[in-house]
Amino acid sequence: MTTIISAQNGHHSGELFADARAMHAQAIVRLDAGDIRDAAEKAWCATKRATDALILARTGDDPGTTAATSDGLDDLARRDPGAKSLQGRYYSRIHQLHCACFYDGRFPGHGAAHPGNRPLYQRCGRFVRRVTIRSRRGLTQRRKGAE
Repeated sequence: MTTIISAQNGHHSGELFADARAMHAQAIVRLDAGDIRDAAEKAWCATKRATDALILARTGDDPGTTAATSDGLDDLARRDPGAKSLQGRYYSRIHQLHCACFYDGRFPGHGAAHPGNRPLYQRCGRFVRRVTIRSRRGLTQRRKGAE
């Protein structure tokens, strides 16, 4: 993978992907400790940082804000059909992690938040891995048998 460095702030895609993985690991620690809101916010941060890294790797632009990240991913999805599934997962994470878990303190479809709902956080980790792989291989290239 070629590492792209942002002209705006000096970030490079490898740093952003590493940060996304670290944030996801912290989310699991906070989930295990029963801190649902902090876990949700860290998992959302992992999703956003991985998406920022993908956009940086593909366009050379570091989005920064959530609105710019959303716009950048929408632009990628219009140009490359391989980004469509990532786009859907990204928006799902905004709703599930940032809105429902962090702001409302609940898991979507499960009422009150509880630390036993690990699948949402596991899906976040898979999202980070998928985005990392696709940034290396190209958005439409998938491993044989993947997804």
